[in-house]
Amino acid sequence: MLQTELRTQVLSVLEDPGGFRFKDPILTRYTTEAVRRVSRAVGNTQRRLALSLVQGQQQYLLPASGVARVISVQIIPETGSGNPPHLQQVDLNDIPILLPDDAEPRIYSLDLAAGANADQMGLNMFPAPARSTADAIVVTYEADFVDAVNLPFPSTFDIVLVRLTAAGCLSESDDEASVKKGAFLRMKAEDQLSDISWTDSLSRVNTERAFP
Repeated sequence: MLQTELRTQVLSVLEDPGGFRFKDPILTRYTTEAVRRVSRAVGNTQRRLALSLVQGQQQYLLPASGVARVISVQIIPETGSGNPPHLQQVDLNDIPILLPDDAEPRIYSLDLAAGANADQMGLNMFPAPARSTADAIVVTYEADFVDAVNLPFPSTFDIVLVRLTAAGCLSESDDEASVKKGAFLRMKAEDQLSDISWTDSLSRVNTERAFP
């Protein structure tokens, strides 16, 4: 479903096709919430990103969009074989003062980058790597589809997205009837999410039984 289609359908449900009462900021806020809610329900949103190790470089930039949460960071061994170890995530304030200069990175922290890339998340690794190796950093993350022009969900979720977004918009209304309508739309959307998730799970079970 295109984001533009989602907004058009939401405004139709809100009986405000011109967007005079429900303007872009409020639509964006609740579209974002709806997309993330459906993403969690759909599951299978984990993605992997490979970054190159650069000798002596401590910070590596993650994409400016599309990353909702970093799940794990691994470093492929210099030999290229073996199970890549997981780095431990720590807060910047908890970074040990003394770390060996010639060791592989063992811990990482996440922080906003500085300067021209201040809108991106920085992956800081300690100690800084003593080698340069292409695609040696493997970042597993939860994808964020908020900025996607075409939302990557099955069409069965279209009405859920519309109802969740409309419900959020109506929750800010001063009119009691509108607030109640929003609560009803949210309840319907959550029920649909449960039904779709249950049907999908049952389908997977039946498939596994048919094709062991």
